[in-house]
Amino acid sequence: MKNLFTLTAAVLITLVVYSQSPLKMSYQCVIRNSSGALVTNKTIGMKISILQGTSSGSVVFSETYNPNPQTNANGLVTVEIGSGISIIGSLSTIDWESGPYFIKTETDPTGGTTYSIVGTSQLLSVPYALYSSTAGNGFSGNYDDLTNKPVLFNGLWESLTGIPAGFSDGVDNIDDADNDPLNEIQTLSISGSDLSLSKGGGTVVIPGDNWGSQVTISDATLSGNGTTSSPLRIAQQSASSGQILKWNGTTWAPSADLTGGFTLPYDGSISNSGTAFKITNTYSGGGRAIWGFGTAGAGGVIGESTTGTGVLGVATSSTGVNLGVVGHTYSSSGIGVTGSSFASSGTTTGVKGYVASASGFSGHFTGGKFY
Repeated sequence: MKNLFTLTAAVLITLVVYSQSPLKMSYQCVIRNSSGALVTNKTIGMKISILQGTSSGSVVFSETYNPNPQTNANGLVTVEIGSGISIIGSLSTIDWESGPYFIKTETDPTGGTTYSIVGTSQLLSVPYALYSSTAGNGFSGNYDDLTNKPVLFNGLWESLTGIPAGFSDGVDNIDDADNDPLNEIQTLSISGSDLSLSKGGGTVVIPGDNWGSQVTISDATLSGNGTTSSPLRIAQQSASSGQILKWNGTTWAPSADLTGGFTLPYDGSISNSGTAFKITNTYSGGGRAIWGFGTAGAGGVIGESTTGTGVLGVATSSTGVNLGVVGHTYSSSGIGVTGSSFASSGTTTGVKGYVASASGFSGHFTGGKFY
């Protein structure tokens, strides 16, 4: 019967560590008969033992299994060491540091306890993770439990090592032939461009103007020299109260300030080939560029020119009803637009109308009488 079945074991040993006891190891092996054929889909009896020291050493752990393990279609059987019925000891009490350890498997292919197949193999590195998982050789958390600790400075001079000679008591005992703690304190002073150190420290010349005595050089546009008693400011340039300085292309000269409006009555003149006064209203809703309003016989808008046009009204839009000049009166005897020629000779015109369109009207009157 002992030669009827053979065991191919130690295919895989995997450590399974749980957060709580018990610890377990997954163990797999392949069962073959004496002819080398796989023993498949068969319930077998199995006993696992862990031996200490040698392959025939003391048993520190042993267990069997209920229900019995069963091979699969490939003859492979899997058990969890540590989950069986304990005979001797437990995995958690094994002192893994005191190895080596060996695993012994005993198998009864009939499913009983008459074990006819026996195999022993050494447990190598993987199972020793069980030892590290229990932190048997781990750090306790106490610094004093460490070995080869560095020497820490405790705040005392004498606890230091490698102190140079002359400093063993924490005091500079080196004799430099100068025991006066004040004779090395120097002061800086400046005079003009000379920067000097006291106690024979020497003097250097600072490049540039005389430091501390030089003032600002100004011209006619500025006054003052930049000192506290004479601050630097813009020169008055003969400007009177209310005037400003304007650049005339050569220098800054006094001039009247522009206030941004007219002071009435306003009277101004200019010799210009273009337009002396022009205002544009870009509003599209019927606004006015100029509005002149006179009361009690005063004229609203009067334009005068000695050779050209006194008042010119232009409507530039090419569509719609647009009016170049409009005159209104609300008096029962008033005149909306009037034109007069005061020359006593020549062909003169009081009001003149011009139209470029052949179908247009140079004059158009609606209602009332025409004289």
